[in-house]
Amino acid sequence: MPNHEEHENIIKAASDQFQEILENSADSIYIYLDDTHKLANKNFANLLEYASPEEWANVVDPFTEMLADEKSQHTLVHAYSRAMEKMAASKIAVSWKTKTGKIINTNVIIVPISINGQLLALHFVEKI
Repeated sequence: MPNHEEHENIIKAASDQFQEILENSADSIYIYLDDTHKLANKNFANLLEYASPEEWANVVDPFTEMLADEKSQHTLVHAYSRAMEKMAASKIAVSWKTKTGKIINTNVIIVPISINGQLLALHFVEKI
């Protein structure tokens, strides 16, 4: 099982590999390994009213409870599990909770990616 340092290296590698997409996509994007090891682009951080992707990434509370509206939590977890277990993409509707408590409705495309032999989930988020 990878340790914290290995997970940090995986997130750094994901950031490097997807840098162009993260910086230039019109979509909000985040890449998720676990509650502690994740990254986002500025669009996603701004969507959820965080000052920066780093501020968003520093939230270590349980991800789905902190960021997804209660009605969307099961859907998000199920799509993530499907990506990790079946290597399958999903398109789902997710309502997010912003830093200030507002609800933002989105469509999310989740795809599995592999970085250094570790599976992560790449999420493209479109506000609706």
